[in-house]
Amino acid sequence: MLDQITEQLQKSMQPITEITNINVKALETLASSQQDLFKTLLEAGTTFAQNPGAQQDMEGAKAYAQNLQETIVAAAKNAYGVISAAQEQSGAILQNAVTEVQAQATAATQK
Repeated sequence: MLDQITEQLQKSMQPITEITNINVKALETLASSQQDLFKTLLEAGTTFAQNPGAQQDMEGAKAYAQNLQETIVAAAKNAYGVISAAQEQSGAILQNAVTEVQAQATAATQK
């Protein structure tokens, strides 16, 4: 009896476990991406600050700002892709769980 309850509980918790795993992987990917972004921005800022000629030159400042913009846009697109993929995977898991529960409810009411 206890084994059946444990098995049923594990089965009912499986979608939550899968979604949690998806979220953990997404957060790990996002954290790594943010770390890389911060490192890139810090290095670019340091390089720019160490070159006084580039600071005073309008073209150098413009190139620096454009590079920063491209870097930040690329990072944002990457983060959006990671979050969208996690959302799609979670949505599919939830849809399957709802479909399964509906099937079980229909089977139970027809008995």
